[in-house]
Amino acid sequence: MKKILVGVWILLLFGAQPSAWADSPGTLAKFKTAIEAGDEEMASKYLKQLPEGSPERKAAQSLCKDKKEGIDREAIRRRKDFAVKYEEILLSRGLDAYVKTKGKKHDTLEVKWVLVNRPLAHNITRDQLLMKTLAALGFKTLALEDGYDKGWTVSVQ
Repeated sequence: MKKILVGVWILLLFGAQPSAWADSPGTLAKFKTAIEAGDEEMASKYLKQLPEGSPERKAAQSLCKDKKEGIDREAIRRRKDFAVKYEEILLSRGLDAYVKTKGKKHDTLEVKWVLVNRPLAHNITRDQLLMKTLAALGFKTLALEDGYDKGWTVSVQ
């Protein structure tokens, strides 16, 4: 009897039957496919099928928000991964540098290195391979800082 009452209480609290939640991951996958294809009508249909308050519905709503704001989570992940790898490369060359991404879309690469100076900043920004790689990953800006009061910011094109 207690199990039935607890089950009824959960249904009343969450407003959905467990069977309605059963295919949420499949519906979310269909939603992602529709939103990536730009089919807003189908995406809306799948969003409505996701139970209110479910983790899948929250994920779908987050994807909608990202889409409206032009945020590409996969591109952000690639830029963050690049920052980690670039920092490892600099460290392996004996440079005590810190590298991270900045900005809402993580499209600024910030390199902090105490010994960075104007000639070094000039040479780094003239490195065609680095600049092309940054552009291909979607970085808009490269910021070089010494961690104190000097800094150089260049547009990545």
